[in-house]
Amino acid sequence: MSAIVEGPSRICLALGVGLLVARLGVFAPVSLRLAAASQATVFQWQVLRAGPFTWVLPVLFDRTATLFARVVCLIAGRTLFFAQRYIGEEAHLHRFTALVCLFVGSMMLLIFCPSLVGLLLGWDGLGLSSFLLVVYYQNPRSLAAGMVTVLTSRLGDVALLLAIGLCGVGGC
Repeated sequence: MSAIVEGPSRICLALGVGLLVARLGVFAPVSLRLAAASQATVFQWQVLRAGPFTWVLPVLFDRTATLFARVVCLIAGRTLFFAQRYIGEEAHLHRFTALVCLFVGSMMLLIFCPSLVGLLLGWDGLGLSSFLLVVYYQNPRSLAAGMVTVLTSRLGDVALLLAIGLCGVGGC
């Protein structure tokens, strides 16, 4: 095996290192600071502004959220390291890497957004990226497993929408 990493494999390796660095360099100090202060921090992120319409998404940093983010970054970083060695010669490794990044981004949205819009976007992003990762090899077995993934995700959608409806009626 050559020591030089080239092409899409280099991108996969760089993203794996980036996720591990984010885990240690970003989320670890934030987690320690929040644990010491025993408080949460909420940022208002202005996503879109079009005329009178403004879409603001709250982003919540607390001890639990940063712990989950660290675990997600660790697992995703190790997955990309493994993928670089296991499927490094794959012609479409960049597609796999993008799907893992979509999965991680959706997971981060689900972890850090305390709003219903963030919850729905994160959940649907996870469902879509999970399906696309499961059917990555495009064979009948992976397609059957992908259909199970889609059905499970849709069941989660129904439960989530029912919970939102019940909270709207009953006032959670």
